[in-house]
Amino acid sequence: MLEIKNLNCSYKEYGKFHQIFSDFSLEIPDNSFVCLTGPNGSGKSTLLSIICGINKSSLKITDNLSVKFNDINLSNCKRIEKSKIVSMLTQAETCAWNYNAFDFALNGRFCHTQGNGIYSFEDKKITDEVFKKLDIVDLQNKNINSMSYGEFQKVRIARTFIQESKLMLLDEPVASLDFNAAFSLLKLIKEIAREKKITVIASIHDLNLASVFADKIIMLSKDVKQKSFSGTSAQIITEEIIQKVYNTKCKTFIHPEYQVPQVFVSEK
Repeated sequence: MLEIKNLNCSYKEYGKFHQIFSDFSLEIPDNSFVCLTGPNGSGKSTLLSIICGINKSSLKITDNLSVKFNDINLSNCKRIEKSKIVSMLTQAETCAWNYNAFDFALNGRFCHTQGNGIYSFEDKKITDEVFKKLDIVDLQNKNINSMSYGEFQKVRIARTFIQESKLMLLDEPVASLDFNAAFSLLKLIKEIAREKKITVIASIHDLNLASVFADKIIMLSKDVKQKSFSGTSAQIITEEIIQKVYNTKCKTFIHPEYQVPQVFVSEK
């Protein structure tokens, strides 16, 4: 289980601190697929970065914060040991070297090499298996600077699985993908995570996609006093909550195939 307690966080802008989280706590069960949603600026990326310990210098976080995964205090872990427990896919990434896709993704095994960067036959076998599961074997020898955004995103997700951590944080993994590619990729991520017994927290702006795939939705708001709404799709994707969090009028309906709530903006 992931446990976050006593999260107090603010950022500095124009000489003033602005509170993002105040006495925020959260529990996420093992092997669950959680979708983190909410409007821009509500703290989704900040929360993911705090969990994995990648904190921006502009953030002020109080010392009493506790982040534990299966009773392991992530704050006390050395970077290489933490990488075996938690992996993170950031929103954007650039690379100084024009690796081919296989070698780029193989770097996900670095934390298993005791820091020497010498990859074993087993490391390469695991990498090959993940490429097959994600159906991107045809990309293995393609250089990353020659890839489309969608191709590169799939290779980055492959690297994240190759790391073999039990907690996977994905910051907008399907942003900028067309609706079919986004649906297919989320479906595949969830299937592999289920098979590997990985806990996934994925920030997703598309509430309708989140409703289809999430075991649990955590919707963050900009209101520090009522920072989050947490529950199943049926509990969270409601007109009342969405209107409150997004400050917009909306309507909901039940998806005819998946039997989960869907939402659209309404002017009535």
